[in-house]
Amino acid sequence: DTVVVTFAGSAPGFHEQDLIVSSDDPNSPTLAVPITLTINGAAVTPTPTQLAHTVAAGTSIPADELTIANTGVAPLHYTLTESVPWLDLDKTTGTVAPGENDVVLVQFDGDTGPGNYATDISLASDDPVTPTILLPAALILAGGHLALDPGTIAFGSLAVGRSLHRNLVITNTGNEQLTVSAVTVDLPFSI
Repeated sequence: DTVVVTFAGSAPGFHEQDLIVSSDDPNSPTLAVPITLTINGAAVTPTPTQLAHTVAAGTSIPADELTIANTGVAPLHYTLTESVPWLDLDKTTGTVAPGENDVVLVQFDGDTGPGNYATDISLASDDPVTPTILLPAALILAGGHLALDPGTIAFGSLAVGRSLHRNLVITNTGNEQLTVSAVTVDLPFSI
């Protein structure tokens, strides 16, 4: 008889085990056949797996180090993407040799207006097991932030002797208290 042995895993590296054949043979009731296989592949391991800062708005934030490690047995090719204005990466592509790592500097912008910001940094690679990893990035900038709506007050045309009213909504879109100290306008307008 013939037995077909199939490998169904996909993890890079060296795989080894014994195939055991049992029978009623009185001299050799059990025989072992060593099985070995090496899968050439990269294996990506990012550290840390998430980045976050909570600071006062306008604060300078030191860059974070994102380490891209290759624990596989083949070169790792990676691409990082993000699409928000408050986060920058010093590089977005790289190649990492087996057993080595690459460091990417991640810079958060503390001069963004107060508020809570969140995104994912996408790490795509030729790792056959995890080709895409999403790394959460969060930024909380404390402070009040004045917002006016509408941005322009247009009265249009008006006949002499008539008056019109328009509303201006004053809002704090920040995450801390904001005090409005005055609202003023010159004649012929009034509040």
